[in-house]
Amino acid sequence: MNISPLEFEPRLLHTLWGGKRIYALKNIPPKSLSIGESWEVSPMPEIPSVVKSGELKGLTLPQVMQRYASHIMGETLCNKYGKKFPLLIKFIDAAEDLSVQVHPGKDEDSKPVNSKKNALAKNEIWYVMDASPEAEIIYGLSQDSSPHELISYAIEGNLFELLRRIPVQQGQIFDNPAGTIHAIRKGNLILEIQQPVDVTYRLWDYDRMDKQTGNKRPLHLTEAVEAAILTRNQYHNVPYRAIPNAATLLLEKDFATVEMVWISQQSIMYEPPFLESFAIMVGVSGECSITTNQDVELTIRRGQTVLFPASNMPLKLSNNDDGRMIAITLPDPRLIQKNK
Repeated sequence: MNISPLEFEPRLLHTLWGGKRIYALKNIPPKSLSIGESWEVSPMPEIPSVVKSGELKGLTLPQVMQRYASHIMGETLCNKYGKKFPLLIKFIDAAEDLSVQVHPGKDEDSKPVNSKKNALAKNEIWYVMDASPEAEIIYGLSQDSSPHELISYAIEGNLFELLRRIPVQQGQIFDNPAGTIHAIRKGNLILEIQQPVDVTYRLWDYDRMDKQTGNKRPLHLTEAVEAAILTRNQYHNVPYRAIPNAATLLLEKDFATVEMVWISQQSIMYEPPFLESFAIMVGVSGECSITTNQDVELTIRRGQTVLFPASNMPLKLSNNDDGRMIAITLPDPRLIQKNK
């Protein structure tokens, strides 16, 4: 069976810090609720993606994977991930600052990394869709610290003295590995690519009140310090130079490969760097026309996200004007294991 490209209903999440930009990004009539996140491709059982149209309309992504995993991912990736889709893709609109937080992690040998807790890895990649002139992120520590010092500064409300604040601009991409203390600050519209793990430890939340409970949102200082990288972070955004009518590699991690695909008044053929992988295409600017190997045609515009199964490759990409997409695929797991 050939599986057509899959577009999912956006799952919109109301948050304390969300805004209204996701309504415009997703071409949805605005409502009074502030939206912090739009989950675009989600295998999470509590908020699964639901197929928007076509022969699989109404099925959740986990249901699709149970039936058609080998068509979606190919045999090699199925051998590694089974029938569990290994990525969570979302848009994040920060009208206000998100909490200062950290995610736990494990290496490929299931040994905890910077954490005493038996938690699965949550590595992330951020692509900046839009940013206000004053937008910045918290990106690790500005100096080496100790667990006692970090907790003391957090309790006293002086944590920002230890944090590294980085100005951001539209089009930048950041590697945010597990263990990095971080926060998306107000003014950012982010495309987040992450492992599908819902574990977050808060270090600081600006003494904000949860509107439902009337209490301050809980912190997780002990867990956060056990998971955190306590040395100074010297990394910045990942530099790249996009090339017209080509796919430019932005970042390759064990859990995801990210490319910038720029189509300008020309047609090209696209295949993932690991040829057996699926490709998630996210519209960044303009629009791109895509035709699968079974002659299924569709157009992707800014803010649209489409999952192209491995069985759809190669893809023909074309444009009469100018369009850019982020392509998200998986690396060859055999090469990752060999390089460890």
